[in-house]
Amino acid sequence: MPDLNNVRSWPTVSDRMRYAVDQCMEGLALLDAEGRYTYMNQAHAAMYGFTSDELIEKSWKVLYEPNTIALIEAEYFPLLLAQGHWSGELTGRKKTGSLFSAEVSLNLVKREEGQLEGLICTCRDITNRKRLERRVKQRGSALSEAVQALKNENRARRLLEQEREKLLEQVTEGRARLQALSRSLLETQETERHKLSRDLHDEVGQLLTALKVNLQSILEEQPAAFVSVPIDESVSIVDRMIESVRSLSLDLRPSLLDDLGLIPALRWYLRRQAERLNWKRTFTAENCCTRYRDDLQIACFRIAQEALTNVARHANATKVTLRISEKGAVLELVVRDNGGGFSLAHAKTRAKKGQSLGLLGMEERARLVHGSITITSQRGRGTTVRAVFPLSPRVKTEERTRH
Repeated sequence: MPDLNNVRSWPTVSDRMRYAVDQCMEGLALLDAEGRYTYMNQAHAAMYGFTSDELIEKSWKVLYEPNTIALIEAEYFPLLLAQGHWSGELTGRKKTGSLFSAEVSLNLVKREEGQLEGLICTCRDITNRKRLERRVKQRGSALSEAVQALKNENRARRLLEQEREKLLEQVTEGRARLQALSRSLLETQETERHKLSRDLHDEVGQLLTALKVNLQSILEEQPAAFVSVPIDESVSIVDRMIESVRSLSLDLRPSLLDDLGLIPALRWYLRRQAERLNWKRTFTAENCCTRYRDDLQIACFRIAQEALTNVARHANATKVTLRISEKGAVLELVVRDNGGGFSLAHAKTRAKKGQSLGLLGMEERARLVHGSITITSQRGRGTTVRAVFPLSPRVKTEERTRH
């Protein structure tokens, strides 16, 4: 085998080719059958921190750690001898003792008769590449962890959203059941009020009237000497009882609401309360129909009744205004007084504790016909109750009137 370090002993390779091999960026080396270097270019020597002269005739083992040498001899050389070539990654050792990653390729060189003459070794420093691979792997792992964390977060969010939707559905169903129950209770209450009002008027009222007639007959037919009780006083008591029964019957369910509709019933109730309590009253009905749906009429009348009852009990007012008007697709009821006002927050707190149910009752009646109610009040400046009801097709359409 020619000595590649001696140009004269390498007659088949031109000086230009030798120069090209020496300047190659990839390490190239020739080893004899004993594993000693016979030639290496500058890149191969510099890769390990040596010069070419320092490694010529040295064993390849000077460039590797003992554990790497053992691995090469035990596993890689047998493959090289069997296949004629081997390539892979090895950990090289520099002259300074520092380690680096190298990509190595080995090929056998044999004579024509098959006898082993040496090895051709090519080598590339892949330390930077390995470092980048580790960084990419670390960042890939971090990215995978972040993706997994995001997936877990999204899964948890979906579970929370499903749970929230489930709870919302339960709350909605519970609210619907409560509204259905509330509607049923109010309808039952109105039915009982109607029945009780009719019974008081038709039965108790008639009985009291008959009693009054009998007392008056006794008073007219019997001489005063035979009357042992003060008949005149009894007749007066019966008159008061008849008036009380009539008033109670009207409070329970005014016949005007059923017979003539909402507007006459509201006008009558405001006048009745104003006369009893000496209020200055103002009633206005704008663009309204005589009749609306039964449930809407009842809700509107009961809210006005509760508002006027509160004025009578607490406001100490002298002037009360009731206005009802139809604006587009809504019916608006407004009850305003000039009384002493009150603390709305305190009233709502008492209502939530069950100490005063008037406000809650008005709100519930409005809600059951898909309406809303707002109350504004200030100490010394009166109170305004405003209820708004959406209008749907009426049971009966009457000519619009301005009252």
